[in-house]
Amino acid sequence: MIKIIMAFGKPVITEIFTKDLRQELDRIADVKKCENIRSAEELNFLMKNFRAEVIITGWGSASITEQIYRENPQLKYVCHCGGSVRSIVKKEIIRNGLIITNWGTIAAKTIAEAALMGILSCLRKTIEAHYLMHQKKEWLYLTEAKTESLFEQHVGIFGFGASGRALCRLLEPFQCKISAYSPFEPDEIFAKFNVLRVHSLKSLFSMNKIISVHAAYNDENYHIINKDILALLEDGGVLVNTARGGIINEQALIEELKSGRIYASLDVYEVEPLPRNSPLRGLNNVQLIPHQAGPTADRRVDIGKEAVKNIQRYIAGEKLKYIINDEDYDFIT
Repeated sequence: MIKIIMAFGKPVITEIFTKDLRQELDRIADVKKCENIRSAEELNFLMKNFRAEVIITGWGSASITEQIYRENPQLKYVCHCGGSVRSIVKKEIIRNGLIITNWGTIAAKTIAEAALMGILSCLRKTIEAHYLMHQKKEWLYLTEAKTESLFEQHVGIFGFGASGRALCRLLEPFQCKISAYSPFEPDEIFAKFNVLRVHSLKSLFSMNKIISVHAAYNDENYHIINKDILALLEDGGVLVNTARGGIINEQALIEELKSGRIYASLDVYEVEPLPRNSPLRGLNNVQLIPHQAGPTADRRVDIGKEAVKNIQRYIAGEKLKYIINDEDYDFIT
């Protein structure tokens, strides 16, 4: 029977792995649940003593360092219950043979749902209405609100991976005119979703009233949405970011928002948690969400189900789903 360490804490671990899923893991493996491992040193000590072949990681897990991998040759597989794996393992360790999987496309539908919520909130001016109704106890008259509908709007999607495509599906009832910028996706994907392919970020921002960001965060995309790109968004335009904060130059965005020219819905930030004194706080044209666009509490069980299936595949010697290789590593949101 193989040995498995579950190396991330409550309450998330119990939301992802329900009682039934934990019982299934206990049936097929010798499982050690470690809810308070926060450092690589602690993890290495545990690995050396328990000799686990598989580690299940998630939000808040300690990194698997080169030292851990070198000193624990029995470690073969990391089953990561999240998206980006960069905080868990370095690319060099994967190149040296460690297998790692992530949650694949499981989070795409809830991320897309959050993006859709952000778009609608900005168009319907719910941030401003909420402030007036709750804080100032005033009424936002229809003639002053300047609300807009999503129907038949021009929507641009930056990054046409799983979550970008999921948003495209959610937009279908609104009959939007959709274009996307995603330089590494094949033409067939755009054709399949009936989405216009554009070949620059400038074109995407110039052509669309609404922009939803779903791109990966890497060196090439750091602050790629800058002052000049933001200036291309038309007055009253909407920017939604459920990807990573560093993709947008936050200071440039703050200046645009302070001008009142555009609206935004942000789930991610350059510094997280968002500092208490951030200039983003208090603006009534930006919706702030604390990095919760991924699986909601009731949908986290989907992650656990797929993780257990992958571990069952591993034990049976079958091909795993959502394996992260060199090419995938830098392009995961």
